Amino acid sequence: MRKTFNEIAGNLRKAAIGAGLPVGLAEDAGRAGVWLARHGHDGVAAVVAGIADGFETPPEPLSRQDGMVFDHARVGRIGPCALDLVMAGAAGDGVILSDVDAPWLMIGLAGYAADEQGAGFELAFSNGARVCVSPQGLEVSGQVPGRGCEIAISSRPVDADRGRAAGSDRGAEVDPEHWAQVEVLAARTYVPATEASRALGAGAGLTDND
Repeated sequence: MRKTFNEIAGNLRKAAIGAGLPVGLAEDAGRAGVWLARHGHDGVAAVVAGIADGFETPPEPLSRQDGMVFDHARVGRIGPCALDLVMAGAAGDGVILSDVDAPWLMIGLAGYAADEQGAGFELAFSNGARVCVSPQGLEVSGQVPGRGCEIAISSRPVDADRGRAAGSDRGAEVDPEHWAQVEVLAARTYVPATEASRALGAGAGLTDND
């Protein structure tokens, strides 16, 4: 099935809230999903992988000689923080996420942040794959691994002379099974209607003019 980018962003945001993310992080997840979709990747599947299990208290970062480490990293919660640390230069050589639950969601978050901040990021995976994101787009070298991998995130220079990558504006095909998961999680944010809420404007009203 095909969905517009507005539909994808809105439903992913609701689903992330339903899964337990705060509103700001849920918006980041929705935008990351759209960024991936604009660049030809399955953004819906990436976000579902990062929210379907819900969320616990985020782990404290651990200092290590080669950077700051987040163990058992839930990307939906930790990813934006990791990118902020890299951009601020507050993590030495970079940030390391270990036992990552959703590698492609991390790529989408980095891509969205790169577009918003005019920044560049390199994501080095434990299997040797590398992904570079910038306002100019996405470069993938090797096979991005699945759940449980380690990712080292660092900043990289941006070529200011190159224009921004436009990406697609035509919406994206989404997997019906993944979309169904999104709708189930999004439904957790809906408030059941009552007689009182209907009288105040939820659903059909009490006059012929509604």
